[in-house]
Amino acid sequence: MGCTSSVLKKTYIVGRKKKLVIPEVIVFVPTMRILVDTDLQRALKGIIPRDLVDKLSTLTSQISLLAEDTGGSAYIQLNGALERYLPVVLGLTKKVYSIEDKVEFRWKNLQDTRQIRTLKD
Repeated sequence: MGCTSSVLKKTYIVGRKKKLVIPEVIVFVPTMRILVDTDLQRALKGIIPRDLVDKLSTLTSQISLLAEDTGGSAYIQLNGALERYLPVVLGLTKKVYSIEDKVEFRWKNLQDTRQIRTLKD
């Protein structure tokens, strides 16, 4: 996220007229992406323990609901859900489970729900 002033406020005298340059401010706000529900039960069945899959599914749903329903304004609850989600996902990256190419994570922009991006692994 950034903010910049593209033109400085100065007064120039051109001929007999004063020319006032008005500052222009540009603000870039990145869009928030949220997870689209994925069927983790079917994709990870028999590969990792069922309680771990249930926990991951619950946290994913909680994050999606918090982000969609509040538009990202429930920062404390969303941050807490993400802090619980991250260790579970990082624990699955161990080579013990070998789940490469098993789960496809799909994301959508919060402002533009028509566009969905897909990431493997």
